[in-house]
Amino acid sequence: MIIKPHNLKLLQKELESFVIGLGKKQIKWQQKIAQLSIIDKKSSGIATYADVESERLIIKFLMKLNKKLKIEIPILSEEQAYRDKLKDYDYYKSFDYCWIVDPLDGTNNFANGIDYFSISIGLVKKGRPVLGVIYRPVINETFSAVKGQGCYYSSLHQKRTKIFQKSKAKDFSQLIIGNGFGMKKTLSEDIDREFFMRMLRRSRAVRRMGSAALDLAFVATGKLDAYWERGLCPWDVVAGLIICEEANVKVSDIHGKKVDPFGKSFLAANKALHKKLIKI
Repeated sequence: MIIKPHNLKLLQKELESFVIGLGKKQIKWQQKIAQLSIIDKKSSGIATYADVESERLIIKFLMKLNKKLKIEIPILSEEQAYRDKLKDYDYYKSFDYCWIVDPLDGTNNFANGIDYFSISIGLVKKGRPVLGVIYRPVINETFSAVKGQGCYYSSLHQKRTKIFQKSKAKDFSQLIIGNGFGMKKTLSEDIDREFFMRMLRRSRAVRRMGSAALDLAFVATGKLDAYWERGLCPWDVVAGLIICEEANVKVSDIHGKKVDPFGKSFLAANKALHKKLIKI
């Protein structure tokens, strides 16, 4: 099964339109957060009614896209994976194509009335990202990319623009770096503490903002100089990885090896800076 480039562009356009509508619903749900049910997923965090309902609407929409293309593309989505108690996601690499969905990335922020959350939808081909759309509802920020066709950004304040990062290394003292360090499942790892402290000592600031998808998108647009994290799931990163790659951002694991969207560690930065970060 092969999805032709013009069909990927069609999917990109339809997804960009869809997430705007869904984002409006998420804003309304956040305004009534005290009335929404919250599910405690223990070490996996929390989920709200907005997560679950957003997922239902996304899956329904993706199934319509599948029907339009006359192909069956399986879907791996965060809340569904939790309900089904999935532990090994590598199985999804075997499919020709697979949708990877985080219906609401940044649930803790969402539940506390913070506007740093996003919808993240990616498409992988044999486990490699080929399409990604990330949407931040509150300020109408859209980040999207198709493999080989560039990265695009738009917001309330900026028309749709192609993003391409020039490979410039900054002095470490000027860097603002994003990270997800501090999750319960990684607190005890020496490698996390050591890497975090090295980054913290040498950079201007390290930010833990609460949405891996948005953090990667912010590196693609230059709002963050770099981003790293361990212990993530594919729905956290698939869309962000293709967006970074198409923006000329280097992505790898934290050791500099080839990035695996189904892997456990990620590092993103412009190519010149990436080489320096790997050596820390």
